[in-house]
Amino acid sequence: MDDGVEGEQEATIEYIEGLLAVLSEEHENGETILHSFSKTDDSDQLIGDLLNPLDGEQRLFVLGFRDDTNSTPLHTAVKFNESTSNVNTILKALSFNQSLLMEMLLERNSDNLNALQLVVKLRKTDFVKGILESVKADNSFITLLCSPDDINLTILHAEAANSIDPVIIQAVRSSLAPSGATWSSLLTQTTKVPLSGSRNAVYQWSVLHVAVFNSTAGHVMIESLLRDLTASQLEQVLLVKDNIRGTLLHLIMCITPVNTIDMLNTIIGDPLTLEQVLSLLHVQNNYGSTPLHVIADELNSEQTGYADMGKLQGGDELPLWQEGPVMPDINLSEKLKIKSEVLIHLLQLMETHDRYKLLKKVNSRGETLLHVLLHNQLDTQHHKFVYDSLRIVFELIDGHERKFFISRRQLW
Repeated sequence: MDDGVEGEQEATIEYIEGLLAVLSEEHENGETILHSFSKTDDSDQLIGDLLNPLDGEQRLFVLGFRDDTNSTPLHTAVKFNESTSNVNTILKALSFNQSLLMEMLLERNSDNLNALQLVVKLRKTDFVKGILESVKADNSFITLLCSPDDINLTILHAEAANSIDPVIIQAVRSSLAPSGATWSSLLTQTTKVPLSGSRNAVYQWSVLHVAVFNSTAGHVMIESLLRDLTASQLEQVLLVKDNIRGTLLHLIMCITPVNTIDMLNTIIGDPLTLEQVLSLLHVQNNYGSTPLHVIADELNSEQTGYADMGKLQGGDELPLWQEGPVMPDINLSEKLKIKSEVLIHLLQLMETHDRYKLLKKVNSRGETLLHVLLHNQLDTQHHKFVYDSLRIVFELIDGHERKFFISRRQLW
């Protein structure tokens, strides 16, 4: 080997070793020089100059140092910068190796947040697109979006739980194309949502299950989640079941917020056909109940809203997110009126023969919807809501069908 070339190689090795030593040195608060530069907006040129001579493993090594808050330089850049330039430079340093990039993106700080979760928490929408578009493979994209936080919520679940502003959701959707992932596939992902009570129970909920539970402040979030789905995609999303109650429609029938009919028009309106809507209304949950069985059960009890699961307002078992749903302060009569209106609204959507088929559907106890309505555990003051519902249901079916329901016996 030429002495000159060998000398250059030795000098390069020596320079790299010196650079690694400088970049590894910890200063005040456990920060390295990369942490310090990452704090200052538009230090991207300096950061790039320090990282460019290093190979991939070396870059990951120096970018993996943590300060006293367990933050990497990427966390620091996200936290302190308004401009995206530093973050984009750090992402670019590992963009040629998706495995190394994902390893850095999944690193968590002392709050158990990775960089994308921190971006969402700080509401820095401009950073979302840069981080997500740096991830090229669809499986890595989904892995990042579905990474749980300290209470097991993914980014999308956390947004659905705590926000009525869909700006982060919109930023995620705008980043989908380069990844190859589809929005509907993300909406079918479920996570275990822990409860705050003593039974250590969990809901296995999709993003939409969470959005519906948090829907009392409006359903702008739901509209944003469902926008531009095809009829087939929407049907598949609405068929996703939780581990207790069933599909999204079962959950809506259970909690029936004040805006339920508007919500239903959003969820089962265009682009779904009536045939698809009927198919969704026939789906049975773990108890053999259709969505109509659920609302009938809710309608004849003072304990409304996940009553049989102990999820009453003011109870000790609600989804364990910081803000959670804010239930409207309405009395029992108003709640029952809403439930009665929703039941009748759904029955009026369909033709007579389709209505008859649905009303004949029995749950695991052999009960039709009318059997469930007649459980009636209400006091005399509130009987009229059940009676009015029964009267209207009977008006919607002809004489022959009425005889069937009157003669129908429960299986046990």
